[in-house]
Amino acid sequence: MYKKIIWLIKIFFLIFSIIFLTKIDYGKIEFLNKNQFYALIILMIFHFLRVLRMNLIFYFLGQKMDLKSVANIYYIGLYLGIVTPGRLGEFYRIKMINDHGISKISNFNFIFLEKIIDIFALLFFISIIITDVLGFSLFIILLISSCIIFISIFL
Repeated sequence: MYKKIIWLIKIFFLIFSIIFLTKIDYGKIEFLNKNQFYALIILMIFHFLRVLRMNLIFYFLGQKMDLKSVANIYYIGLYLGIVTPGRLGEFYRIKMINDHGISKISNFNFIFLEKIIDIFALLFFISIIITDVLGFSLFIILLISSCIIFISIFL
């Protein structure tokens, strides 16, 4: 039953896509300029690096998964996180990881470690922006952001 529903959803989106693509007036569309092309390339590299990061996290947690499975988990979770309210794609990602035979403790460790790395990356980029715009010392910004991270972890 589940496979039939998924099959029907795929057919619906295929028909919708065909109808949508036939209604576009291609004469009014401007093709990509140089900056948009660079942005698309950077976006593709970013997503590929996130898939590699997920694969490395699985490796460090002692779970062997191939890159294709990790990419499927990442992109399905990303799609459902964008489409559904409340970022439900994260919960579906947990379900998909459990379906691969990974224990719930390793799954929790994976999600926790991924979010911590996301926080560090975000704070790193924020600290670079603050030092560039406001002229603060990078050491002070990193020290304050590290204190905020440790306080947020233990609360």
